[in-house]
Amino acid sequence: MQNVSESGLRRSVKRFLLRETGRKAVMDVVLYGSMVRGKPAPRDIDIVILLCDRRDMRIAISTALRRHLETELGTAGTTTSFDVKAIMLDELFDPSFTARTGILVEGKSLLTGKPFCERAGLNGGMIFTYSLEKLKTSSEKVRFTQALMGRGKRAGVIDAVGGIHISRACISVPVRFVTEFEEFLNAWKMEYTKRACLTAPQ
Repeated sequence: MQNVSESGLRRSVKRFLLRETGRKAVMDVVLYGSMVRGKPAPRDIDIVILLCDRRDMRIAISTALRRHLETELGTAGTTTSFDVKAIMLDELFDPSFTARTGILVEGKSLLTGKPFCERAGLNGGMIFTYSLEKLKTSSEKVRFTQALMGRGKRAGVIDAVGGIHISRACISVPVRFVTEFEEFLNAWKMEYTKRACLTAPQ
């Protein structure tokens, strides 16, 4: 598997746009999916090109960028693949566009290096709601709570991932730490649900 870094992606995308004749129609190029959520060496790298003009160039520019990345980053013929889409800005807000939540909540601009939702003055994250039912004894529940919240001078996982305790068994986690927090819950064999969210800065 070829490891692709976010910084390498950014540099490659910028080089592509420098020679792309239709670059003036490109509003942004956004990375989303498992790579943004912190998954190490993801096999599928999801990218969307947002166009403010030139609806006719969607297929051509998405295909061209995918081929450019495969060639420049050396992923052609490996298990790492790029899923590159090009859409008009108005399509991003179409309820039938299934990737819109991921792009709006977790997307990161490959042009600026900043979360895409910051354009609207918002922060993206995931709200986890978990259950303690699988922890059968009081001591297990205490150990889990200490691992989550910390004890004394020892920080808990919630501090390590920049999480916010919203209410009992409900925590908001920034996008880049979602995978790490899920791994923590899975290690404890916790049952949980998660929901993407956009919040105003505190």
